[in-house]
Amino acid sequence: MGGPASSPSRTPTAGPPASVAIQAGDNQQGEPGQTDLASRKRLVIDPRINLGGWDNLGLAVAAHLTSREFVAYRKQARIDPVDRSKWTEVQTSVVRPSTRPSFHGEVVQLIGPLAISAGETFTQALMNREPKVVRIGENTQGVFSDMLVRRLPNGWIFTLQNEVYRTEAGTTFDGPGIPPDVVVPVFPDGDLEAGRDGVLERAIGARR
Repeated sequence: MGGPASSPSRTPTAGPPASVAIQAGDNQQGEPGQTDLASRKRLVIDPRINLGGWDNLGLAVAAHLTSREFVAYRKQARIDPVDRSKWTEVQTSVVRPSTRPSFHGEVVQLIGPLAISAGETFTQALMNREPKVVRIGENTQGVFSDMLVRRLPNGWIFTLQNEVYRTEAGTTFDGPGIPPDVVVPVFPDGDLEAGRDGVLERAIGARR
């Protein structure tokens, strides 16, 4: 999430559920769309194409989706190039309920391999929400860390991932990514050729 400011793509539906597409480039200070969410039974959130950005924007969106405080994730950075047991102190990120208009009903989130970095921390930030967020699609990319930038003697610049994001229970999704609750292929050739979106269709008809 995050990136340069741009106009987000948000498509309200006529009646439940409402849908909110969160794209890389959205930068609206975490404010939800202007849809009247209070009248909706279900909210579909679609960050499937999200190449990363700022974690705090994901936390801000999550704050509009809860009435209670909960842990989003815990982050540490490796601080020794040899000793793998040496890490920074744990930094805990917490979702706190927003005082602005919010939605506390059923949430369905669409996920897939093009949800990367901050797109994934946003997904992780919703995992402790109640009622539970139902994830539909495929695993996210599995690359959570910020970039540690280094310069070689010849001037070349490279980056490393030196952080780990864990759930409150200590689980990390680096590598495999965050899995869906309901597996549906994301943007398969057949869907693209037919001009349809099987994941969104499943989400609109989903029942927990």
